[in-house]
Amino acid sequence: MTIREVAKHAGVSVATVSAVINDNKYVSDELKQKVLKAIKELNYRPNRWAKSLATGKGYTIAYIVPDITNPIFSRITKGIQDVANKKNYSVILASTNFDNPTLCRYVDWVLEMRVDGVVFTGRHGSTSMKEIRRLRSAHIPVVIALAPSDITSIDRVLLDDRGSSRTAVDFLKKAKRESIAFVGVRGSTTSHQRYLGYKDEIDGWCEELLSFGEDFTWDDGYAAARALLEQGGKFDGLFAASDIMALGVMACLKEHGYHVPTDIQIMGFDNTYAQWSGQAFASMSIPAFEMGMKAATQLFDRMDETVGEIKNYRLVAELAVPNKGPYAKAIKSLV
Repeated sequence: MTIREVAKHAGVSVATVSAVINDNKYVSDELKQKVLKAIKELNYRPNRWAKSLATGKGYTIAYIVPDITNPIFSRITKGIQDVANKKNYSVILASTNFDNPTLCRYVDWVLEMRVDGVVFTGRHGSTSMKEIRRLRSAHIPVVIALAPSDITSIDRVLLDDRGSSRTAVDFLKKAKRESIAFVGVRGSTTSHQRYLGYKDEIDGWCEELLSFGEDFTWDDGYAAARALLEQGGKFDGLFAASDIMALGVMACLKEHGYHVPTDIQIMGFDNTYAQWSGQAFASMSIPAFEMGMKAATQLFDRMDETVGEIKNYRLVAELAVPNKGPYAKAIKSLV
């Protein structure tokens, strides 16, 4: 089936059918309805590549993400897709698995294909900066979602990590925790902002008790908690920079004979695992879906050249307390 056959069936010119499909020229309602009727009756599907060549658009955006198995990034993806679908755009998902060479290859691919824009989530560091510069040099709009936050020259939709962390530690304070420790990730800007929120809240409340891992993992949470115990730190509350780290912390504490949350109450961050029935800690829920929608909306505005100055948005995480499982009642009774 070709566009010429559609034009013949509708009794109009090929140019009129093309104008209706691409929505790039005025066509009267009468002619438009004829074309749409013919397309439906003939079950015609426009050649996407031909349309791309005619308009200079690929009708595709990419989401470059470090780890698609992380529920946060999956929710951001859903938000991006929700906006893109309404604009009849496809979303290509590129998961780098935190590997810099893979990131570089994906950027090569974006530059080679007709990708109209990119939502980017990645690590802080020189590689992310370099690859974003490559995209921008090719006049491909880029919007950062969640991270890295230190690239200030493009549109960003970020999380207020510091403010949200103050809420997390305040939860532990209201639970009458007298000594609160922090477990984070060494060298992470995100973890550092969450540490600053912790520091803001415990100032004048208790002394700092800190332990850092190398990444946001179960193993690093476990090792960081063990280091705190080996140092002789005494604490009855602990704020972990992520839920997966909080799980590692909880396992370590239980192995050492502590009951969670009665002896030591844990607060996580991101609400990826705390929400599961049976988990013994509360968390801060990142509005990831909204973040994806906001990033995609900003990207399309940038692609349509409807915005000028750089836009920065900061969303706030919300307190999420388990309402199911054997520990839910115990947690709520402490607040």
